[in-house]
Amino acid sequence: MAFEIEIEIATDPVASSGATDLRQKLDLAAEAVKACDPLTAIQHLDAVLKEKPDTHRARLVMAQALALLDDTEEACKHLEKASRRAGQDLARQFDIAIAFAECGEKKRAEEIYRKLMRKEPRIASARINLASLLDERGETQAAVDLVSEVIEMFPDNAEAYSNLGRYLANAAMFEEAEACYRRALMLKPDLVQAAVNLGSMLQNSGRTADAIQLYRQALSLSPRNAKILWNLALALLATGDIENGWDLYGYGFESGVRTPLRPFPGLIWKDEDLAGKTIFLWREQGLGDDFRFSTVYHDIVERAGHVIIETDPRVVPLYRRTWPGATVRAETRLASGFDNYGEIDFDLTAPAAMPSIHLRRGLDAFPKNPPRLVACPEKRARARDWLSSLGPRPKIGITWRSGISNALRDLYATRLSDWKPFLDDERFDFVSLQYSGPEEELAEARRELGITIHEMPGLDTHDDLEGVAALLCELDLTVGSWNAATEMAGALGAPALVFAPIENANQLGTGSLPWYPSLAVYPQAPFWDREALVAQFRKEAAGRLIG
Repeated sequence: MAFEIEIEIATDPVASSGATDLRQKLDLAAEAVKACDPLTAIQHLDAVLKEKPDTHRARLVMAQALALLDDTEEACKHLEKASRRAGQDLARQFDIAIAFAECGEKKRAEEIYRKLMRKEPRIASARINLASLLDERGETQAAVDLVSEVIEMFPDNAEAYSNLGRYLANAAMFEEAEACYRRALMLKPDLVQAAVNLGSMLQNSGRTADAIQLYRQALSLSPRNAKILWNLALALLATGDIENGWDLYGYGFESGVRTPLRPFPGLIWKDEDLAGKTIFLWREQGLGDDFRFSTVYHDIVERAGHVIIETDPRVVPLYRRTWPGATVRAETRLASGFDNYGEIDFDLTAPAAMPSIHLRRGLDAFPKNPPRLVACPEKRARARDWLSSLGPRPKIGITWRSGISNALRDLYATRLSDWKPFLDDERFDFVSLQYSGPEEELAEARRELGITIHEMPGLDTHDDLEGVAALLCELDLTVGSWNAATEMAGALGAPALVFAPIENANQLGTGSLPWYPSLAVYPQAPFWDREALVAQFRKEAAGRLIG
């Protein structure tokens, strides 16, 4: 059998002393951490550690609480004390390594895992966890090798098969990954993580109904598991079960996927009347999400006495122009709501998605002709003049990939060579909207493929989002990947043809993006036919722009 890691609570000073009150404080602290209330947790833990400074569990829970406050340095001090106290206790050192990893101190966690493996070569759990750290930093083959060693030593180790499935899924090897997950569940039917990861993989590959079935099975074993509930929320939205999907959407914060977490206890908007009140809306996730959810800000501005919006500094001028009566300012990520915001200048607050959760409960709640973001008139004039200098042909903007590259993202990315039949069409001029360093790709396309894609002089497509917005408004059409640039096009009401993953949550079961009527969406399954799609885009562009 694999070496089992268990926390021996009986040797903890709190447990062994029979100090019921301290045990209760520990339990309350742990519950407060789960509820994202680190300040309450710390109050309880200070009392425990004052009386019993060697309490192992208190140190670990304190580290979790401090990590919620982004105080990693202080969290690690508690973990180092716990490590010294644990001495040669393998189970407790394993526990501490997990805590270090959760605090972002992956190197320290790796040191402990490797030490444990030297002391006990057949310790399966340390190998499995170390493999996860290696995979996170891109050393996937090393991770595969470690879990393969575990499987060789312990052929019935379900966790090893589950993790191997995850590495294969992340490499877009879906059939092989599914076989590993199924093997894990055959060995251990109650292995929740295997069911969840298999569901996630099926969802990413367009098999959402199968994913929902797996999530529901997993919830029967772990009813309050935030990660399962978050995945189920996305799956329900993807199938058009919008109300139930939105009702579970809040688990995104509890699962750690939606960021940044800014709780502001007691002040979160719950769809109350906003007349005469100030509401503070703050950005979550990436730029694309911010543009999408901002489409509902128009409703909030109409309802509230005053609106404060915090967003990416690059977007502030665009939002100020769109909502001149609102206070729009650059986000302050340190102002989490844990007594470090400063003077509270609002009555209620909400993350960016919350207005959608309350006000877009069905497809009929999405306006057919929504208000748009307002681009800078002067920058639009500059973009218009430059585009005119290229000649009379229709101008098409193009973006061919996401700014992040990995095996899963690359399933829905293209290369410029894929676009050659369209880019060679002399009826059009093409303009780059791609960010994340496309210079080498553009140069190679000119050199190797004879393709010319124009770049607007002086426009930094990453930092000058005001300039990008203006250019999008002046182009005749935009084509390409579903990313921040095409999300911005939709929020501006600019026309675009976009390819996107099939059955994505944001499509709400429609195969389109109801947030953006100006975008024509072409959902694609993994391993899709890029040549056919480019031909379709070319035909659609000609029909729109030439007739």
